[in-house]
Amino acid sequence: MQDDEISLLDLGVTIAENWLLLVLVPLALGVAAFTFLSLGGHHYRASITVPFAADEIAALWEGSEDNQLAVPNVGLADGVSDGVVIVARGDGQASTLSLVGDAPEELRTALDEIGDIITEAANAGVIAPSQARTAERIDEVRASIALRSQVIADLEADLGGNDEVEGSDYALGALALAQMLEGRAADRARLQALNDEMAATEMPIDGAEVSVESLGRSPLLMAILVVLGSGFFLLILVFVRQGLKGASQDPAAREKIERIRNSLLLRRNS
Repeated sequence: MQDDEISLLDLGVTIAENWLLLVLVPLALGVAAFTFLSLGGHHYRASITVPFAADEIAALWEGSEDNQLAVPNVGLADGVSDGVVIVARGDGQASTLSLVGDAPEELRTALDEIGDIITEAANAGVIAPSQARTAERIDEVRASIALRSQVIADLEADLGGNDEVEGSDYALGALALAQMLEGRAADRARLQALNDEMAATEMPIDGAEVSVESLGRSPLLMAILVVLGSGFFLLILVFVRQGLKGASQDPAAREKIERIRNSLLLRRNS
């Protein structure tokens, strides 16, 4: 117990005698790291999701010379120059627009403006929301189901209530009925899929929220890591130096240190 207390006291004395080194040097390194990373710039990505197909949104930029709904001052990213990146979401019924830069508020403002222009384009009929296109497809499938059901009813009436139908005509009628039944079943499955698609992609045309995320670690976080890491490294060096200083007063310890030094220098121990 007495040896442990002396050891802890020795550690406290070592830290107290070197506290300026252990505090000032890590802080200086942290400030330097924060300044360097801040001057180097930090990038952010702003994103917005809208219920329009990617090709229709891209057409706003492509038709910028023909209408007044093109996005001003912001072009599409083409792999060479930076700009808006359009990525189809899910099955293509919605799209996510993203913009990368070093000023998050400017990115948010730019995407807000793009969202307003897309809404204006939808209201003007320049582009159609995916829900509207899906609704049109649902109406077409429902009309096809109704038409097939009417034809099926007529065929069933002809085949079931007409004794004068000859064998070949009956076979043709039965084949047509089977094809109509198969087609109606396919239309009903397609209708269910379209209804599920409509529910999955339903979102308002306007009012989409812009989200901003940081790309990479922040300069403040990196500076804190530098302070902690350098402080821990200096603490180890201080204890090692203090240990070597105390060992130099012990002949047996000095001999061991000399053997270690000789081994590291690839010299023979005498």
